[in-house]
Amino acid sequence: MSQVTRLPRTTRLFLAGNTVSMVGTGLVLPFLLIYLHQVRGIALPVVGALLAGAAVAGLIVVPISGALIDRLGARPVLVAIMLGQAIADVLFALAHNVETALPAVLLYGALWVPMFSTLQTMIAGLTPDPVTQQRAFAINFTAQNAALGTGAAVGAAVVGAGAQNPTSFEALFLANAASCLLFVAVLPFIQNPHRPLQRSEPKAGYRDVLAHPGLR
Repeated sequence: MSQVTRLPRTTRLFLAGNTVSMVGTGLVLPFLLIYLHQVRGIALPVVGALLAGAAVAGLIVVPISGALIDRLGARPVLVAIMLGQAIADVLFALAHNVETALPAVLLYGALWVPMFSTLQTMIAGLTPDPVTQQRAFAINFTAQNAALGTGAAVGAAVVGAGAQNPTSFEALFLANAASCLLFVAVLPFIQNPHRPLQRSEPKAGYRDVLAHPGLR
C-alpha cells in the first residue's frame, strides 16, 4: 500500500484560511436577495438588475485580474480581493436604498468572480507535485462547499430569529468582513507562487486562448 503524501504546511494553512472566509461568505450569500428586497425595500426587478450588474462587473474584472496574477503573482491579487470583499460587506451593512446598495453590489460582484481563479492559482503554485496538487484541489473543493453550507445554516438561524430585523443582517455582513480579514492575516505567512516570465519565453494572451479551436 503506497503512503499518501501529506500536504505542505503552507498549503494546509492556505486551505484553512480559505475555509474560514467561505464560512463568512455562506452567512450572507444566500440572503442577498432577501436582504435587499424584504429588509431594505428595494423592488424585486431592481434587485435582479443589481445582481445581474454584479455578474457583469465580475466578467469585466476577470481578464484584468489574470494579467495582474501573471505580473505580480496570485497572493497580492488575493489580498486585494479579500480586502475589497470586506469593504463590500461593510457597504452592504450600511446600504439603505438603491443608491447605497449599488456600489456594494458591484464591488462584491467584481471581486467574487475572479476570486476563484486566484484561489486555484495559489493552490497550484503551492503544491506543484501533480499527485499532491490534485489532493489539494479535492480537499479545497470539499472544505469550501462544507464551509458555505455551514455559514448558510448559521445565517438562516440568525435571519430566522431576527425576522426582518436589519440589525441581524448587518451583523452577518460584518461577520463576513471579519472572516475575509482573517484570511488576509494568514496570507503573509504563505509564499507568493510567482514565476517571472523569461524574455526567451513566447508571450501568450487572451487572443491565443480564444483562438484555440478546442475552446471554440
